[in-house]
Amino acid sequence: MLTFNWDDIKQGGLSLEHQEDSGALPELMALAEGEECEFLAPLAIKVQIYPAGDLLEVTGGFKTTVEVNCSRCLSRFPLKLEADFELSLARELPQVTDEDGSEVELSADEMGLVLVPSEDIDLLPYLVEQVIMAYPYRALCQEECKGVCATCGTDLNQQDCQCRPENALNKFAALKDFKVKN
Repeated sequence: MLTFNWDDIKQGGLSLEHQEDSGALPELMALAEGEECEFLAPLAIKVQIYPAGDLLEVTGGFKTTVEVNCSRCLSRFPLKLEADFELSLARELPQVTDEDGSEVELSADEMGLVLVPSEDIDLLPYLVEQVIMAYPYRALCQEECKGVCATCGTDLNQQDCQCRPENALNKFAALKDFKVKN
């Protein structure tokens, strides 16, 4: 599990490894139910937690494999989804003062902190956020994906279609007979 008590973290830190099935995480299941992806492997997570003054610094990474649709050709393909992350956990917001000594009110987000007022901490919800942020906006089956023909729908990675007129490929075809009079 990725649950620990704040006071369990000693100077040497704590290392945790965990595998979680995506079916146990409602936010990731929402991606799968929306046909955005299908999780092919469990979420493999490794984290290291170290004390840093009144904060806990969490560094780690995750790996999984999902099956997604290519944004250009619409074919399904497996995609390795992995990322490294860093989190700074705080029990309460630290006091911040500006140059003249007056107190400045900043939110946890503005300070780059995750506010965890409880002594018992479950990292899983914060890691789900990291997985969702790592999910690509537009996944491509290959960098050179040609997509589909806008006219007939042929997958141009597999074969050329016969319906594309030559001028459709040239953006400036309409200007070929344009003459400028002096």
